[in-house]
Amino acid sequence: SVEVVSLNATHASVLIEGRVYLHSIEPKGPGVAPETMIFPEKEDERSISCATIAGIFLIYAHSNGHLQYYSLADGTEVNEFRHTAGLRAIYPNHAGTRVVMVDQIGGAYLYNPVNDDCLAVPDVP
Repeated sequence: SVEVVSLNATHASVLIEGRVYLHSIEPKGPGVAPETMIFPEKEDERSISCATIAGIFLIYAHSNGHLQYYSLADGTEVNEFRHTAGLRAIYPNHAGTRVVMVDQIGGAYLYNPVNDDCLAVPDVP
């Protein structure tokens, strides 16, 4: 079943059973079908727990604590952060330049992908 849907002007993403399906809305050229990518790209132990599109990034988190940024403009992974606990929710700003992560223990953290700073958010209910 569909867990999360996110979109911007060029892409749509859908989280289904631990995998993200990223679909290009516009074709790359005449007669070329829009492409779909699936994350993770190969079967492994990591299951995606949450995902969203923010700015030019697909941002997704795994149940094992990995947070990943995929550039929609460049078509490549551009950042990966490893948190100490599994992640259950992410809340990026509009551009994707900051993201609040909520882990499976109930802690919240503000992450900056530019310098990999990760600051605890105190007193989260």
